[in-house]
Amino acid sequence: MCEDLREESLRGLGTIRLPGLAIGGLSVSEPKPEMYRMLRAVGPICPNTNRHYLMGVSTRRPCFTAWRMAWICSTASCPPAMRATAGCSLRFGDLKIKNAKHKLDKRPIDESCTCYALPKLQPRLPAPPAPHRRNLGAQLNTIHNLHFYQVIMAEMREAIEQGKVADWQAQFHENRARGVD
Repeated sequence: MCEDLREESLRGLGTIRLPGLAIGGLSVSEPKPEMYRMLRAVGPICPNTNRHYLMGVSTRRPCFTAWRMAWICSTASCPPAMRATAGCSLRFGDLKIKNAKHKLDKRPIDESCTCYALPKLQPRLPAPPAPHRRNLGAQLNTIHNLHFYQVIMAEMREAIEQGKVADWQAQFHENRARGVD
């Protein structure tokens, strides 16, 4: 969290022609305001010719905040990590597919999703799988979550190109706040 040391490092890296720069040590146990403070401090001194990669960020809100601060890339381990909780990322919130309230629900999980996997997770809580298919639900859920993030990233890139990041982000959060039926 030492701005002067990060600035010194960036000055040294600025003399080397690299396709990108990574910044780490900001997203494990550091408070989010401190992470954002450091990104604001070093962002303007990063060479414009490089991609700026924020390491270790695994949730949406910090990713969006970093993108708005011109950090082009960031990691997100959310999609595969959600499989442990059977969490399904959807346009209108997250769905915990194993919740008992979904047991008899035959509606599609998300009619607007175009991924390969989501239709195969119907009904929401399938009968117990055969032993060789025990992890199929978790695998399909991960495929869906990765697809969801790809769609979100494509939308974010388009918003950046059009200069409409704030509008896109506001709509995204409004949709998510609506929640899953």
